[in-house]
Amino acid sequence: VGAEPLYMTDYIACGKVVPERIADIVRGIAAACQQAGTALVGGLIVALASDGKKKKARERRRYCLERYGNYDEGSDTYRADDGRSYPCT
Repeated sequence: VGAEPLYMTDYIACGKVVPERIADIVRGIAAACQQAGTALVGGLIVALASDGKKKKARERRRYCLERYGNYDEGSDTYRADDGRSYPCT
């Protein structure tokens, strides 16, 4: 109730860091802080991992589950009706 912010830190998370785009975002945050009379004291820029490994693992899991009805990611196998485990191919 009537409180004024003293400072602000920013956190920017993105799939790919594009320096020009990040600079535009930070400029906008800095301008807003200036209008509010608040200091921008720092922040964090994070590039979130969106590599193909996780996507391929999800696709493989989905494929094996649909084809065999079960899948063990640790061993990359499925369990057949005979109770034995076989490679998911």
